[in-house]
Amino acid sequence: MAINPMQRKANNSFLLGIVITLLITGVIIAVLLMQLSKLNTEKKEQEAKKMYAYVLATDVKSGQIITEDNLMQVEVNKNAVPTNAIASSADVANYSMCDSQGRTILPQEDGSFVLIISDTEKPTLILDDETGNYYYQNQSGAKIFVTLDTQTIIAKVDLQANTLLTSSLVTRGGLLSSDVRKQEYNVITLQSQLQTGEYIDVRLRLPNGQDYIVVSHKQVTIPEINGVSSENCIWLELGEVDILNMSCAIIEAYKMNGAKLYATKYVEAGLQEAAETTYLPSDEVIALMSKDPNCLDEAKNALFIRNNDTSEKEVIRNPINRETNNDDADDNVQQGVTSEIQGIQEEREKYLESLGL
Repeated sequence: MAINPMQRKANNSFLLGIVITLLITGVIIAVLLMQLSKLNTEKKEQEAKKMYAYVLATDVKSGQIITEDNLMQVEVNKNAVPTNAIASSADVANYSMCDSQGRTILPQEDGSFVLIISDTEKPTLILDDETGNYYYQNQSGAKIFVTLDTQTIIAKVDLQANTLLTSSLVTRGGLLSSDVRKQEYNVITLQSQLQTGEYIDVRLRLPNGQDYIVVSHKQVTIPEINGVSSENCIWLELGEVDILNMSCAIIEAYKMNGAKLYATKYVEAGLQEAAETTYLPSDEVIALMSKDPNCLDEAKNALFIRNNDTSEKEVIRNPINRETNNDDADDNVQQGVTSEIQGIQEEREKYLESLGL
């Protein structure tokens, strides 16, 4: 049957519309696919730029030991992170790695490790044998076995929460030796604004103005009872030598009228190195230290050398001996010890009351 011109024109228009619609749809689909591909490419590029890094979850004071509780891992842009960022638990472990003597161990790009024996020697490659033990070879080729350990990580300066952690903001602390104990003292004159976490030197000032450092660079903990900080008690973590040093200094301070055992605070404990101890205990205490199995050999040797340096010993001990050999010395010690015991008992009673005991 013949199609009239009007029908043919309508059919052609319909077909043309379908073709145009298909073309437009194809163009739209192609544009969408291109956009989707572009978005996927950009997403991959953004993912490639992302990395995880550690930031501080809490505020940290200068000199404070940083633990996992102080850290949280966040996703950041790789381009915004410095190359010395501590970005993973492996970085933390590698940064704090050392041997049992406290000597630094550093990772290398090829996955190996080197030991820093001294500042004047080149780093020494650490190897492992078939038994899983680690060693390095000395100049004669002999195996020197090492035991791996970790040091503490300490903040150099005060840091606020959400600060990105980098190696330039922290330093390595020392190893916790087996003879360290937490000691409580209430006979040290404290600065008015001393806070928990800060570092102090304990010094002994004689009536004639001479001043000695008894122990140095010790972190303070101020005990709290019902949220109220103690006014005169502090806790210090001390090794055996420092404990005996403090005991001797306290007794000698009691003996001298006008003597003062007091604390001085470090300004930036994470940056400032520990001061040299200048106080030399009495011959009796030194003799005890030499026989004390809890005293580390290193400390014993250092004390032995100082004690046998006649010129230094005379400068330190002569003025102390003159001041402590007074007629009232024994009475002063008795009064001082009695006062110390009473102070400790009062603090203990307050603590027990806070527990409802």
